[in-house]
Amino acid sequence: MKNVKMVFAVVLGWVTAASTAFAAVPTEVTTAISTSGTDAATVASAVFVVLVGIYAIKLMRKGL
Repeated sequence: MKNVKMVFAVVLGWVTAASTAFAAVPTEVTTAISTSGTDAATVASAVFVVLVGIYAIKLMRKGL
């Protein structure tokens, strides 16, 4: 029980520090981070589509 309380206190401290640090970030930075996340998802989707296409071509060449 003592360890659970200590872990909870540490996690609560991290969350508090993170929320304080996030509050000091300008809105332009927050917007840029959100936009980069969207861009990363777009690139990841494109890579996935290419990989699926390559796999499909390999299957067609095999004759399945």
